[in-house]
Amino acid sequence: ARGKPSRCPVRIVMVADLHPSPGATERMGRGRPLFGVGPEPLLEAGSCTAGHGGLRKSDDGLALPPRHTGAVPADLDSAVHGCHSLPWQHADGRSPSTPGLPPAPRVGQGLAMSTPSADAGSVPPIPDDVLAAYGRPGATASAFGTGLINKTFLVEAPGQPAIVVQRLHRIFGPKVNDDLDAVTAHLAHKGLVTPRLVRTTDGRSCVVHLTDPAGAADDVDNRELWRAITRIDGAASVDKLASPAQAQAAGALVATFHAAVEDLSWAYQHVREGVHDTRKHLLALARSMAKHRKHRLGHSAGALGKEILDAGARLPNLTGLPLRHCHGDLKISNVLFRAPIDATAPEALCLVDLDTLQKLSWPLEMGDALRSWCNPHGEDVEKTTIDVELFRGAVTGYFSARKKPFLLPEETSALVDGLFTICVELAARFCADALEERYFGFDSVRYQTRGDHNLVRARGQWSLAKSVRDHRDELVAIVAAAAR
Repeated sequence: ARGKPSRCPVRIVMVADLHPSPGATERMGRGRPLFGVGPEPLLEAGSCTAGHGGLRKSDDGLALPPRHTGAVPADLDSAVHGCHSLPWQHADGRSPSTPGLPPAPRVGQGLAMSTPSADAGSVPPIPDDVLAAYGRPGATASAFGTGLINKTFLVEAPGQPAIVVQRLHRIFGPKVNDDLDAVTAHLAHKGLVTPRLVRTTDGRSCVVHLTDPAGAADDVDNRELWRAITRIDGAASVDKLASPAQAQAAGALVATFHAAVEDLSWAYQHVREGVHDTRKHLLALARSMAKHRKHRLGHSAGALGKEILDAGARLPNLTGLPLRHCHGDLKISNVLFRAPIDATAPEALCLVDLDTLQKLSWPLEMGDALRSWCNPHGEDVEKTTIDVELFRGAVTGYFSARKKPFLLPEETSALVDGLFTICVELAARFCADALEERYFGFDSVRYQTRGDHNLVRARGQWSLAKSVRDHRDELVAIVAAAAR
């Protein structure tokens, strides 16, 4: 991206330099940075080679949409605008309408952990060999939780404690359970409530179930990984926060978690490369847009994707910040509260869904949390806004916790940038899967296809990103006051 020179190795990306959307310059002031002053934008000038149609490659091998021949655009914004025959845009530049999509579903109430998953009706039962491996042959299993990735069940058998059994997504390998075991043992030693790994009767950390017993055991398409963890009794989760008091309790719990793992000495065995690698997700979206030109949602997802890529080209680069032990997926449904949840004095008990443990930058870890916590309408709506009071509660709870980690000033000052970045990143991921239709789970009752549901989610996250941008100054002031 083009920018004004400065006296330090920081590029200030100016609105006037980057073809802003109509009204953006008037809203933010001519010459004002689009979203703060940060390091170099994530998508550098000249990072893509010129092409003659078909997919073109970036310097890291990821495919981008085709464009006409000529000079390499200075930024992804130019690359997108430079495509003169995009299938998701009319010749005069107008974005096509979106016929045929179902209306946005109603916002749901807070859900207890025993609530069935959104697409539970399409999930097969737990295989008999898995139940037998945990000493519970013939046990009853019911869908449990609201996660989008793993399939989770509550397993109950007479005379034995209930356990939570999960079929892990293919992105996870068996070693993820070693990480979970090590970190939760550390948390338990520190006195924190935490789910623990339940081993099989012969001591294994998980069960590898072959869908075709005659097939190859190392074929990822032929195997399912199942593992069990303890259930946290007397706890419930919510899909959205009901009050700033809940946000404050959740913030304090996460601060306590971060403080507890600050001295953890553990090399993660299962590392998902590219988690919160925003540039990778933006390029993947561009690739999906090029690949699925004739997809039934190609026009609508492509028009939205163009806006997301436009914003992504201007994001600050947060990769130079320290890496810390992080949860990796702090959506609000991964925070358990003591049940029944007290509306005025809620108590946050523990964090669950510990498959994403790894080292990340703190602004992205907390940005992902606040993206989920401070969205009052949830992920299944097309339009939402940041709830400033929930944000205030969460940030105040974090920094007022009795135990909290030591953070550098540059980390806390980048929190709002991290929040905005995560909103754009998740919008890109949902938008890409609206076309790919293979990653995120979906509600088959409310939506005809996975793509339809993910397009609604993408629009919602993009609207949240724009709301964060509009409230940036207020949010930054809240963080500064709480972190003093």
